[in-house]
Amino acid sequence: TTIPAKDQVKVHFIDVGQADSIYIQLPDNNDILIDAGDVSDGPTVVDYLRHQGMDGELELLIATHPHRDHIGGIPDVLESFDVIEVLDSGLIADSRIYDTYKEGVIAEGCAWSSDNRQVYKFGGVELAVLTGNEQWEGANSYSVVARLDCGEIEFLFMGDAEKEVEKMLAGDIGAEILKVGHHGSASSTSAEFLARVNPEVAIISVGEGNRYGHPDEGTLERLEGLDVSIYRTDVEGCIVETDG
Repeated sequence: TTIPAKDQVKVHFIDVGQADSIYIQLPDNNDILIDAGDVSDGPTVVDYLRHQGMDGELELLIATHPHRDHIGGIPDVLESFDVIEVLDSGLIADSRIYDTYKEGVIAEGCAWSSDNRQVYKFGGVELAVLTGNEQWEGANSYSVVARLDCGEIEFLFMGDAEKEVEKMLAGDIGAEILKVGHHGSASSTSAEFLARVNPEVAIISVGEGNRYGHPDEGTLERLEGLDVSIYRTDVEGCIVETDG
């Protein structure tokens, strides 16, 4: 059975180069944005959302962790749309971009909370936050990890979470579509983790010819060894996956 277009869930992995921005378009004008790329990507993300016919209201904005390639574009998003709730890792960064982000959220006057295994329900779709107030060394591991359950299809969004976080994730983390952690770097996507997720599709948000050497050859080999279809924003540009 095919799902009528208006009832489809569409997940857009926006091409923001060596950065992250994911737009989750749900039925009944419910919209979620996970990260908004770097500072210079703000206008790109805003234009992209407008082109998808977004109604001007974002139900949920998730800032996975306070690195600029994830939160840099958020001030532009806050300025352009009404945001109902902001969820982030609770990690405070000593940086100009974090200050700008914080000022933007406060000016928005919306609900603002830290990840604490919340579950959001939008009609028949559920977004579960799988992380809480754990303590880590590096900012990447503070990433908010979330799993979108559309019934038939699950999406797992890893932010820049590294292997220590993968080990900590409890319960069923199986998902057909995996947004690969940390731009496909060697510090994420362990074999044990992949065995638990058992994805069919892996999405890597990564910049062409980036200076980090992402995605890592070993990460790609692990995915290929499991016959996972790999899509990369540096090759494909924007990638859209649906649940039907």
